[in-house]
Amino acid sequence: MYKNQEHQLIMPDDFFLPFGGVLNKEDRWVILAQIIPWWKVEEHYAATFKKATAKGTKPFSARLALGALIIQQRQGTSDRETVLQITENPYMHELHEQNYDRVRSSNLLS
Repeated sequence: MYKNQEHQLIMPDDFFLPFGGVLNKEDRWVILAQIIPWWKVEEHYAATFKKATAKGTKPFSARLALGALIIQQRQGTSDRETVLQITENPYMHELHEQNYDRVRSSNLLS
């Protein structure tokens, strides 16, 4: 079953960078993350999942799933290259969310 995560907004000043610093608020990924109505996306996305079953894996958050697809379409990359770009670029993390390990260890786009 999908758990709503509608309040996923991360402000650029609150984003954790492991080596210090802050994100540029004028970056295209930061701007895009701020203009997408994530709560609406979450509402429609959550409705596509059936009730919990004993089988299957936990679904990705709406922000992670849509953010990865937006990045893939805008960059014109393969599934693997998209995952690599997301794990390497903190601005792309801002677009979808901060769950780096889950992106890196998954078959997110397959």
